[in-house]
Amino acid sequence: AYGTATMNSFVLHTTQDLAELPEAAPTLFGFGTLLIVEEFLTVGRELNCDGVVIGGRAVATVCSSYTRPVLGAARVLMGGYTLPQGTELEEELLHLHDATVRALGMQSGVTHMEVLSSPRGLLVGEIACRPGGAGVSRNAFLARGLDIWSAFYAESLGWDVSSVLANFHDESGVHFWAKLPIETGTVGYVSPPDELMRLPGMIEVDLHLVAGDR
Repeated sequence: AYGTATMNSFVLHTTQDLAELPEAAPTLFGFGTLLIVEEFLTVGRELNCDGVVIGGRAVATVCSSYTRPVLGAARVLMGGYTLPQGTELEEELLHLHDATVRALGMQSGVTHMEVLSSPRGLLVGEIACRPGGAGVSRNAFLARGLDIWSAFYAESLGWDVSSVLANFHDESGVHFWAKLPIETGTVGYVSPPDELMRLPGMIEVDLHLVAGDR
C-alpha cells in the first residue's frame, strides 16, 4: 500500500496477477521504497478501537465497526458505527486493545487499532499512534465525547492529556457515519447541507466537494 486507507493495495491471487502488477499499478514502482506483502485473509467484518493511553493503560476507548471491510470500498457507500456498550464483542475488543498496548510497552498517546474478524477469530490488522481517519475520530467524539485529536495534540506538546477526557461518557445509542462514493470526473450536483440535515437522525454534515470540482 502507498497512500491513505487502502489506496494502492492489491490482492494477488495468481502468479499472473503478480506479473501484471507493474502495469496495473505503476505508481507503486519508482518511489524507491519497500513494499509490504501480507497473507490475504478472508475478512467478514472490520472493527476498530480508538483510545487514549496514560501511564501505560488505556483510560478511554471507543469500539466501532466499519459497514464493510475497507479493502475494495473506495467507490462504494462506506461508513462505520459505534458498537453498543456492554456487549460481548465490545468486551473482547477492549481486552484485545489493552493487551496490545501492554505488549507494545506503550506509555502514553492515542491509538487507532484495526481488528479483522476472520475464520481464525479476531486478529489485529494494525495499531497506530494516531487518530483514526475518515469519520472514525469525529464519530467517537459525537458519540461519547472522546476527543482523540485534542488528546493527540496535547500528548505531542507535552500538555496534560487527562483534561481532554472530561467529556468522555457512556452512551446507550449507536452513532453512524458515512461517506458518499464519488467517481472520477466533474461534480455536477451536491445536495445542500440544510437538505441533508433534514434527514432523520442527522447530527452533522461535512462537505468537501461542490459542483464543478474535479
